[in-house]
Amino acid sequence: MRDHPERRWRYLDTCRFPTLVYAPVPRLKCPTHGIKQLPVPWAEADGIMQRAVRRGLALRILAAPRHAGVDETSFQKRHEDGTVVSDLERGVVVHAADNRGREALDGFWTRLMAGQRAQTEAVAMDFWEPYIQCGGLDLHPAGR
Repeated sequence: MRDHPERRWRYLDTCRFPTLVYAPVPRLKCPTHGIKQLPVPWAEADGIMQRAVRRGLALRILAAPRHAGVDETSFQKRHEDGTVVSDLERGVVVHAADNRGREALDGFWTRLMAGQRAQTEAVAMDFWEPYIQCGGLDLHPAGR
């Protein structure tokens, strides 16, 4: 063991305040590779945002909302389109996808089993043809 220099990492903001993690990380002297710092689990090669999303998705229970809301949205200055599915009772987003249209909405409904999809009693959305054609639910209004 060589020494323990303190390192600093930026974490996800907490209530719009920057969150910093400080920790002493041991350095070891390896006869083959020289002096190396021990890896720490929170300093993986990919970004903190991607890791946080992965952790959140892993903890999420995939369930169909009883009352769903589907909307298209644009984000960033380039006005990139996206599709958002919300659980209107719980007030949470249950699916977000790049682009808008049938494939983006199918990405949510087709991940659910038929019994889960049957739990959805109502879907509030624009009657935009690509959303209506979604393969996951029968979204055609009566009489069509």
